[in-house]
Amino acid sequence: METFVLLVKFWSAIIYFPVCLLFAFVCTISSRKGSFELAVLFWALFVTPFIIRQFTLQKRRRALNSVVAAVSGEEFMPQKGNVIISGNRTYLGVDAIRGTLLYVSMRRKGEYDVMGMDMSSWTRVEYKGDVITLKTKNPELPSVSVDAPGGEKYSAALYDVICAMEHRQYADLQFPQKAHERARNARKETGLTVFSYT
Repeated sequence: METFVLLVKFWSAIIYFPVCLLFAFVCTISSRKGSFELAVLFWALFVTPFIIRQFTLQKRRRALNSVVAAVSGEEFMPQKGNVIISGNRTYLGVDAIRGTLLYVSMRRKGEYDVMGMDMSSWTRVEYKGDVITLKTKNPELPSVSVDAPGGEKYSAALYDVICAMEHRQYADLQFPQKAHERARNARKETGLTVFSYT
């Protein structure tokens, strides 16, 4: 099904949009009777997918934010600048004060992976370009990655924060276990399918 959707998107970009745009321009500049109605129709056909895409992105952002809000608690309150949201699909937040991290990623529509972490939940962090990768101790989710939409500058800054956290001592807040419990409850609260990893 996902392959079919990708093919439809590809062919719509190659054929549908240029054809609609061409007919919209031709009908707009044409002086023939009835061409105004056709111009409005083709402009509507051209603009409608963009409007639908915007609503889809807003819905996706709300769903991601609801999962993050449901799983977060007093053990995880990331500082401003320590959060990366990539494409309204992936979230990585770092609480440098409490030593906790939260990773949320959309698998597909309505399905999310959630992993609450503390300093003992991962082995190393790396960044390459605008992508930050955490190697976890969980065999079901051995690594988590997020690409910073702001580019390498933002991924490097968050990488530096995480590296500095390695040299501090933090109290054991049991955040991974609490995040796991909250994620199971989030299924009922949000109506989304949430897969939790500890």
